[in-house]
Amino acid sequence: MIVRRAAAVGAVAALAAGMVAASPAGAAPVERRTSRHVLDFTKHPVADGPARRTVPLGASRTRAAGAVSVTIDVLDRHGDAPATADDSSVTFAPLAGGDWIGADLADGHTAGEIPAGDYAVMTWVQTHEADGVTSTALVYRPRVSVTSSTRVLLDAREAVPINAVVDRTDSRVLGGVLSIGQRIGTETVDPIALVDVVHGYVTPTVAEPGLVVRTHAMLTRGGVEKGSPWLYNVAAIDRDRVPQDPGVRARTEDLAAVRTTYGVPQGDGCASEYVGAAWTGFGTSFPESVGAVPATRTEYFTPGVPWEMNTGFTGADCSFAPDDTEAWTRVETFPRAGAYERAWNVGPFGFGRFDSAPARAIWGTGGDDAEPALAVSVLATSTAGGPLAPVTGMTGTSVLRDADGKVVATSDQPGMAHGWPAPKPGRYTLTIDATRKAPRSDLSTRQHAVWTLAVKNTEPLALPTIGYDTPLDLRSRARAGAEQPVTVKVDGATRRLTLDVSYDDGRSWQTLPVEKSGTAWTATVHNPTTGYVSFRATADGVEQTLIRAYGIKS
Repeated sequence: MIVRRAAAVGAVAALAAGMVAASPAGAAPVERRTSRHVLDFTKHPVADGPARRTVPLGASRTRAAGAVSVTIDVLDRHGDAPATADDSSVTFAPLAGGDWIGADLADGHTAGEIPAGDYAVMTWVQTHEADGVTSTALVYRPRVSVTSSTRVLLDAREAVPINAVVDRTDSRVLGGVLSIGQRIGTETVDPIALVDVVHGYVTPTVAEPGLVVRTHAMLTRGGVEKGSPWLYNVAAIDRDRVPQDPGVRARTEDLAAVRTTYGVPQGDGCASEYVGAAWTGFGTSFPESVGAVPATRTEYFTPGVPWEMNTGFTGADCSFAPDDTEAWTRVETFPRAGAYERAWNVGPFGFGRFDSAPARAIWGTGGDDAEPALAVSVLATSTAGGPLAPVTGMTGTSVLRDADGKVVATSDQPGMAHGWPAPKPGRYTLTIDATRKAPRSDLSTRQHAVWTLAVKNTEPLALPTIGYDTPLDLRSRARAGAEQPVTVKVDGATRRLTLDVSYDDGRSWQTLPVEKSGTAWTATVHNPTTGYVSFRATADGVEQTLIRAYGIKS
């Protein structure tokens, strides 16, 4: 599992079997990601996020005036005190705000002093079950009043199973998480606690206004990690309490049924993806392997939930090596149940969004591990953000010039740069050139773009980009000699658009008539009998050239 946008949350407190997360004292360490250019599509759950300031039970700062003694005892699902390795800590989060208090457990017991007050109390208890699995129970108390010498019993026998069920008898949960959010002090900490759905339990709670419980689960045929012919991502929200029957239950007829194609312009490949519910303030993602591609399958989603999808493509060996993986990202909300279609790794590919954000000049003086100063994908589509350089088989440059043509900053990567401080106010041009020779694609062999920039201050600048929608097969090919409809979209404000087409890799161009259609433009291309179709387009502030936007079926 990946926990996203944790920095916006401010805290994640979690420790569950098979899951690592930023957490209070005594929990497992955090695996940090310095880059999201290419997700590791070979790995199992990881998490990313900062830990909250937590002080140990009995620390001098907890023994202020009004401190009272507290004794904590924990029982596992068998009613026994868990070994220290099966539950190493308990956390007190003061509802009035302030430092959290973390207590190390020794065989399910600890004692000390804490300030009087109301606390949310949580611990994660592992139990070795009779069938050989190890379950994890989140024992959560949304409000515990500590006003005098207090004993707190955290009993995992009160926990109930977390359900994730769809009306398909051969479906099994591959991954899932239940999260709890609660107001702590002046902020809503969401999530304050997480627990894995697989072999997971949680204690039902009494009513606590503002408490929110979210469940997301991924189900495949038989619970397989690779090659399922269909996929379910289902989610549910409960408010004000953890219910007696926590989790999510869904009927196929109530879900968005998305016919999803996974393309490869040339040869064969392998695809894998992370899918997560992008809840407010945070999101969780789980990995699943599509397997061999090209392929088409149906994927089901709970409507009304923003779903973040990261899909990676590599060779037929499914290695997902960093230098042989390309990835695309989109966040999509399906408004209602019914049929939808979408495609991954099907062109045209070109300049556009990286991750889910518009192409932009961010500026900055940090090194290679810092946020890039320039973030323009060179393989985005009109519906999905693409990878940031370096990209397999692609070379190129990025150059910033002032109004006199003097070079202000350069990068040896197309669309990506570090250490570019914001230039002085004025007018500039940004030029990106990219050349591609990739093992599984004969498309987007050359790209060129020039932006005109008006720099006023050090704030990031969004860069308009031009994308294309046109019906193509899983090899990004169109029918020879056909009249090909093309929709041109500008990611950014523009009042005009011109479009040229080339059938000889940019040696000659023909201007196409375009018609405004809502926020986009439409045109018709007369496909040649062989070869490729290239585009050159101009909008306010940008001119882009894309050589080999799509191919023609032989």
